[in-house]
Amino acid sequence: SLWFSRADGDNINANRLDLNLRTWADKCAWVNEETVYCAVPVSLGDGAGLQRELFDVGPDAIYRINMRNGEKINLGVPTGNIGVKEISASSDGTLFLVDQQTGRLIKFDTN
Repeated sequence: SLWFSRADGDNINANRLDLNLRTWADKCAWVNEETVYCAVPVSLGDGAGLQRELFDVGPDAIYRINMRNGEKINLGVPTGNIGVKEISASSDGTLFLVDQQTGRLIKFDTN
């Protein structure tokens, strides 16, 4: 289960927010303080935290998360039903995903 919290100075663990998404933190990319994109496995069985390699092959759905109010929007599954190995975001809302199986770079427009 994915949670976010503050981690600066005296604010460590303040403003905890349970996003109710089952994914790993490294499958998320920050655009700014308000917007985060995460690749979330469509199906994630019990024990995935202990044996990630069994569940990290896809497909992943892409979510846009508003950190101010916790709103989550499912933007869909990238073409090819890929599992996301790496995710990065540009300031204009374009995502770049690396496919877990092939290593290919995929552009995903979030607008």
